[in-house]
Amino acid sequence: MRRRERRSTWSATWLHHRGVATVESVTRLRRELSDWIQTVGVSRNLAYDLALGCYEAMANVVAHAYPTGTTGFLDLHARLGKDDITVTVRDHGQWKPESGQGPGGRGLVLIRRLADGVDLLRGEHGTRVDMRWLRH
Repeated sequence: MRRRERRSTWSATWLHHRGVATVESVTRLRRELSDWIQTVGVSRNLAYDLALGCYEAMANVVAHAYPTGTTGFLDLHARLGKDDITVTVRDHGQWKPESGQGPGGRGLVLIRRLADGVDLLRGEHGTRVDMRWLRH
């Protein structure tokens, strides 16, 4: 049985996605998230920060959540609140400790600079990044 590539649903106040975490799928999901953000009517700067921060979190899933040569699922949940937009990116893999080698390691720093609030939860059943942007 072939795994379904992606499944997204959205409305004026939320976007939900579950799909296989690949470079191609997170690139498409970034565009889909950007399209949704445009429908909710936020500033161009906020839309950019939100799309980039979420893309970094999704890219971390592809790079760090699953063993090399394998893929797993990525879940994204975005919600438009009265005063904020919250986005959760979650994987179902195992966190790889940072090796200290290579050019990586700046994704979480960038996410924290772009968002107004970030919570990172690591556990034996995956990692969850909760991000929050205030609607100015």
